[in-house]
Amino acid sequence: MRLLERGLVSGAERSVLEDFMDYVQRYFGGLGPSRTLAMCRGNHYRQARRLRTLLTEATGIEAAVRRSGALEKPVPFVELPGAHTVKTAYLHMSDDEDAVWLTLYPADTLGQARTLYTDHAAVERLLALQERSWKLRANFHFGFIQRGLAWSRSELLPVEDYITLWQSEIGSSGSIPREAWPRYLDWLIEKRVAADGYQETFHRDFTGTDRESATPRPGLRLVHSWAIADAERRDTERRLVDEVRTKIDEARRALGVPSAAAATA
Repeated sequence: MRLLERGLVSGAERSVLEDFMDYVQRYFGGLGPSRTLAMCRGNHYRQARRLRTLLTEATGIEAAVRRSGALEKPVPFVELPGAHTVKTAYLHMSDDEDAVWLTLYPADTLGQARTLYTDHAAVERLLALQERSWKLRANFHFGFIQRGLAWSRSELLPVEDYITLWQSEIGSSGSIPREAWPRYLDWLIEKRVAADGYQETFHRDFTGTDRESATPRPGLRLVHSWAIADAERRDTERRLVDEVRTKIDEARRALGVPSAAAATA
């Protein structure tokens, strides 16, 4: 474990050790140093490993890990089968590491957005999750091929108004050619989807490149959080996995996502 944590191995050797640790975690969990979140405190690698195990147990889907952010922190995730409004669920440490976050990104592509925003019942169910300790925020960005780019960090527009806007606009939304970018950016700022200065972010990912089109992705960010001390206590008491399962089921039902068993039947 320390060889992995200190980055002293790479390539095939790292893969062999990671596979071995996965094997130990799955079949001999009582032996490893990642048996509970409390035992993993302060260590990104071990926390991610424990959260990956919890996410796998909660969903019945083998979780994987991707690296995110400037520090390349490991983020466990599962892809939800049969989903048309959201693709992935993440269970990870918060940016300031004082909480565990369960995060989903509904409407993260234009196709997902069209499905969600034209389903008024799903929208109402999604908004109602805010009464069950979920936080729902706008997560607008653009896409090019499969990549997400040029995220807007603006929260000027309340999420209810943001959703209402895209319910009315999604039918006519599509790929924006380069010559229409200035007008479209002005519209985003006028509607408070983006703040003044967003042009600099867009320039970095689009106008300053040879890309000729940009596709709006009027996404959302859905988060449920556990304070780290609460998460550690619940995990030690073997209650956290059930709570993660319950919260994923809440989001799944709201978004019309079938269970893993139903999706693969």
